[in-house]
Amino acid sequence: MFTFIIGNHETNNSNFNLNLDDIKNDYKHGLKGCHFIGMIELAYFKNIVHDGGELIAPHLQGIMWTNLTRANKENINNIFVGGRNGAIPYYSRKVKNIIGAVSYMHKLPVHGYMLRDKRSYAHTSEYLSLPRQYFLHDKLREIKFANMLVAGGEGVVLRNSILNHLKATL
Repeated sequence: MFTFIIGNHETNNSNFNLNLDDIKNDYKHGLKGCHFIGMIELAYFKNIVHDGGELIAPHLQGIMWTNLTRANKENINNIFVGGRNGAIPYYSRKVKNIIGAVSYMHKLPVHGYMLRDKRSYAHTSEYLSLPRQYFLHDKLREIKFANMLVAGGEGVVLRNSILNHLKATL
């Protein structure tokens, strides 16, 4: 299970600008040669101001099944530089529960994030306020599930299978 951050795609609630194609291309480039599937999540920070509004930071959460080579590691270290206030560029841990890992990567954006200190970020235990939830819902309602899904290597086959199944059932 992983989280990757590329800080240059941050936006805010007063001037929302999200270019999913650029975001997905950067993640695919950074994870070139890896087998993975993930979803772009928007972290809505209630206590960080960015360009006159509350910070919204896209990041990628997903699963990877690749033995990383030295070239993979160098590429990851060069592309993923982290986020605001020293947010680490990536985090990973071994998956013990695949259902939990998959459900975590596509959760609804209803919980807020906050900066606890200069280098510690956390989900808040409270829901975003209804106006903040509505803001995200309004901005994301035109975006299809498939556009938030990012895959590489064998993950592309898995992504296509998921999307074909969705088409057949909807």
